[in-house]
Amino acid sequence: MIEGSRRLWMLGGLVAVLAAVYVLVHGVPGLSGRDSADAEDIEARAPEPPGVDRSAGSGEQPAALPRDVKELSRQRDPRNLPKLRQAASAKAWKTRHAAVAGIGKLASKGAPKFLVSVLANKAERPEVRAAAAESLGAMRYYDAGPALMDAMEDGSKLVRAAAGMAMRRITRMHCGFRAGDSAERRRNAVQLVRKNWPPFYAFIKSKGR
Repeated sequence: MIEGSRRLWMLGGLVAVLAAVYVLVHGVPGLSGRDSADAEDIEARAPEPPGVDRSAGSGEQPAALPRDVKELSRQRDPRNLPKLRQAASAKAWKTRHAAVAGIGKLASKGAPKFLVSVLANKAERPEVRAAAAESLGAMRYYDAGPALMDAMEDGSKLVRAAAGMAMRRITRMHCGFRAGDSAERRRNAVQLVRKNWPPFYAFIKSKGR
């Protein structure tokens, strides 16, 4: 009797071990599909890590390696402008972001009209468009006013905030705009900016700026 109980206990232990091994290898039955979907969703939403360009290995020649672009964007050398503009069309958005930020650091020797086109491109990532807005503000590029005012009404809070800050740097006026305010309050603030813009712009141009 005791011998039979011992055998049953050993058999139960063996079954438990085999079950644990199965779970480790195959996952919990009925949950593996959901876990895989969640992992894919997280990967899709996660930003690409620095130094990774997903165009590599795709058969397409990347415009420039992300490390190169990152280094170029720090140099503030106008001679890098052609390479930075080329990198601004790369497949990896972080490469485009670094390139746009690098162009902004060139100040008056950069390409402000190109940055305006990046800001106005609704198909571009909000992070890249926000970088373009920040660069235009840092340049104090007055002709970017209309595009920045439009961006202050953008669907992306990130873009709105960058555009609002850029307009504040350009005009030196606050106008009560906050990117996180309600749609009505934002609309009223932007209307005030639009109302004040024509006389401000005319004054700036009269000074030859």
